[in-house]
Amino acid sequence: MNDRYLVTTALEETWPKEGPVLFLGEWCRRFSRRSRWGSMDGEVVPYHWSDRARLDSDHEELVCVYEWLLRSLGERLNESLDVDHGTRYWRLLIGPWLIRALQMALDRWRSLERVIAMDTPLTTVALDAGGNALVTSGLAEFQQLTSTDLGNHLFFSQLLAATDSSGVIGVRRRPFDGSVGAPSAEGAGPGGLSSEVWPALRAGMGRAWSRFGAAMVRSDDVLLYGTRLTRSGEALLAARLGQFPQTWDDVPDPPVSAVDLVLRERLVAELPVGTRLDGFEPVFASVLPEILPTTYLEGYGDLVGRVEELRWPAAPKAIWTSREWRDEVFKAYAADRVERGTRLVMSQPSGGYGMFPWDTYEERERAVSDRYLTWGWDDDEDDRVRPVGYVRKKRPLGVDHGAGQRALLVTVAFQAPVQMMTPMVNSSVWLEYFDDSRRFVDALDPDVRRSLLIRLYRSDSGWDQSERWAEHCPDVDLDDGKRGIDESLIDTRLVISTYNGANNLESMAMGIPTVMFWNPVWWPLRDSAQPYFDRLRDVGVFHESPTSAAVHVGSVWSDVEGWWKSESVVGAVSEFTDRFIARPSDLTSLLAGQIRASCVDDPLDC
Repeated sequence: MNDRYLVTTALEETWPKEGPVLFLGEWCRRFSRRSRWGSMDGEVVPYHWSDRARLDSDHEELVCVYEWLLRSLGERLNESLDVDHGTRYWRLLIGPWLIRALQMALDRWRSLERVIAMDTPLTTVALDAGGNALVTSGLAEFQQLTSTDLGNHLFFSQLLAATDSSGVIGVRRRPFDGSVGAPSAEGAGPGGLSSEVWPALRAGMGRAWSRFGAAMVRSDDVLLYGTRLTRSGEALLAARLGQFPQTWDDVPDPPVSAVDLVLRERLVAELPVGTRLDGFEPVFASVLPEILPTTYLEGYGDLVGRVEELRWPAAPKAIWTSREWRDEVFKAYAADRVERGTRLVMSQPSGGYGMFPWDTYEERERAVSDRYLTWGWDDDEDDRVRPVGYVRKKRPLGVDHGAGQRALLVTVAFQAPVQMMTPMVNSSVWLEYFDDSRRFVDALDPDVRRSLLIRLYRSDSGWDQSERWAEHCPDVDLDDGKRGIDESLIDTRLVISTYNGANNLESMAMGIPTVMFWNPVWWPLRDSAQPYFDRLRDVGVFHESPTSAAVHVGSVWSDVEGWWKSESVVGAVSEFTDRFIARPSDLTSLLAGQIRASCVDDPLDC
């Protein structure tokens, strides 16, 4: 591999025109561009987290690094900003960004580490976009930037500069003119009343209602924000809590501030650096000034000012949210009020919770909550976890699925390189998942295959799902995933889920016959969840191989309803849904009771 050229992303402007190439991962090789890379003398670096033991070990170690860095960084921010906040405050405000940044950096660093360990001379290109190219205003913008080829190229370049002290990889710097990797404008422009005027009108009405409702708010009202209830469901809950319904549609954006390099260098100058994860900690500390969002440092004063201007309850008894913590102003408000004694109630926002042996989202949300509300599962070792039931708005569609004509294969795609470290399919491992999905289709009975509709994941994440499926099985119809799934379910006789998420739970809760299959290596289960899946496997609902699932689907296709409504299947499915997506008769009362009870709990110490 002498004189190989290292390619870190699919950004072809940084590729060589010829010569041997080492692709850092499969994310570099877009399927739709195989005519470009297929003719190159190229190799792909094996993906580090294809090793399941390494993935689990890295997660365990990174949790320790996160806790150390959160406390250390919180102390340094207190000094830099002349404030005096506790760890829980910073856990709420910067924690969601910090855990993502750590996981994203570790994933990319592990890739570079493997290349450097080859000790073979390589050359790569680094676009010179300035030292602040990865400094964003907050978590949402950081996620958006690092999901692009350009953002990842810049991130890899920063990590490489902090890692390769021996100069194994020669770096050729090129000026960045602003056009490389720019987002496409395709599809932009006016889209008629439904796509332009009506959303704007609805948003305007929401803001008007927010201003009216703010006049009715009491200082100690419970703040209901991002609950995932319907508007009517949230209004019913507010009434049960004895307060006026609120709709908070006028939340200001986070501040945009100039970068202060001196302040940043001073912030990290005295951060203690540990030795976990094979030397990753000092690397992350060195790039921290180049990626820390301004909201948490230069813009912090403006952020606090925006919180003070909110017309939200001044001293709420409790805050309930299911949001995934990308709203900087809300986080700052919650952190401040919780530090003053407000109780924080969070609830499960999606599927998979209570099932995996570890889960970054679940861990983070439970760590900051005084009470954590689930869709049905509990935890004997954590009294804060309380089952209430499914809070989202999915309901049975009111159609006879036995008369449906379609078998709907529901698929997923994941970001590569990773946006969040998960116990499931990460990054390039998606190709193994896709191969399993193809094997399922190949093993289907011809009658079922003719009725098959493959629903692609709405976010392609660079995997070119439609092109891959069109080449493999041009006779099968595709749903691009852009429309709501209910439209696809109307004519569906049977749902086949290829991953463990919300879709399989919701289809079963809606009474739609469902079959699930996935590789247990990449979709592991915690011990408490395993018995429920064992029973589903016994009745043919759950399978651990694509071939087994395909054979079963073929055997029941002519009478899906007869199989689905058989006593054994009904029993197994009912037991499963009661545990993981319960539908209580009076959800509002359960929610109100848990929120009230949280107000008398002892405060969380974290």
